[in-house]
Amino acid sequence: MDTKKVEEKLRECLNNLSNDVVIQEYIGQFVMLLDEKKITMETACLAIDGIDLDHGVNFLDVFESLDKKQVQEAWKKIRDCASYKKNQNYDSLKLMTSFAASALAGDINTQFILGNILTAIVDSSKFGKKDVDESNVYKILREYLFEPLQDGLVLPEWDSVKISPEKILALCNLLEQTMEHENLRDSEDMRVIVHQMNLWVQQGKTYAEEVMELQQREKNKPPRKALELAKLAEHFKAVEDELEKVIHENVQLTMEQKKLMTAISTVETEKQELEEKVRTLEKKVSDLNSDIQKANQAVHERKVLNDAQVQYRKDSKAALLNDIARSLRAEYGDFAETKDIPMNETLGEIYREKLKQIFKILDQKGIKMEGE
Repeated sequence: MDTKKVEEKLRECLNNLSNDVVIQEYIGQFVMLLDEKKITMETACLAIDGIDLDHGVNFLDVFESLDKKQVQEAWKKIRDCASYKKNQNYDSLKLMTSFAASALAGDINTQFILGNILTAIVDSSKFGKKDVDESNVYKILREYLFEPLQDGLVLPEWDSVKISPEKILALCNLLEQTMEHENLRDSEDMRVIVHQMNLWVQQGKTYAEEVMELQQREKNKPPRKALELAKLAEHFKAVEDELEKVIHENVQLTMEQKKLMTAISTVETEKQELEEKVRTLEKKVSDLNSDIQKANQAVHERKVLNDAQVQYRKDSKAALLNDIARSLRAEYGDFAETKDIPMNETLGEIYREKLKQIFKILDQKGIKMEGE
């Protein structure tokens, strides 16, 4: 497989990231190149430059298949390649973070150089420098480190990781700020991972501070003059050893105190967050109660209005009937006076006129007997 052709295909992909066909063609060519040449400075550059296309998975597959001697040689080639040194768009950081995720997930080869990987993450993140794009760095760590991890990972003890205490502190601060900035503690899917990482970070900070404190005390300790004062050295050796023991115990107690203070601060923060949530819920309940009262008031007002309308209709109906009764009282009186008189033509005409009068009255009262 020609390396130049693979590089050209990668440039074509990077210029047309929406073309899945071209991307799959490149990945296929890159895998064939890795199978043929394994890890070289050229394939390392391709892995870094194309990190957004496969998250370094194919490169990692080859790295994980190496023996221990090859691991050290491959690591040197990665660190010496031009793309790693350039670190454009934090692509080197992305590859290093993928390596760290592989190590924390249990791969032996990446675990073997975990200290180098974690140091490289701190360096390639530019953490603490003026030109660092913190927001982008946090997103990279979330996507390439936290999200690929699965529950049940076993994080290493810090004293077994070959990394300086200064780099441990920088890394722990970077991981802590990533979890805070990306709101990872609020993610239900990552709750276990974040909890484990948070404990690991706190242990790392405590360990690094303890080591740095011991180093500083060792640095400031006055030199022994055993050769010049051989007799006195033997006398004071026990005292110095006891002093060192006391100093070490004091440092441990100091670190334990800092650890407890950090835990207290975390609990206080969680307490404040919970209190804020309670206040928010109480406000919602108050607003809902207010809405319920308003709704009940509206229902009551509608009921009163409806009852008034029903009563008005009843009263209007009764008034209309009474009015009709009063208007027909005279007509009924005439009828009552003649109801026992035998019917004749004259009386029939009179009843006809009376009926006309009755229908006229009903019509005036709104009772229509004929269709419009």
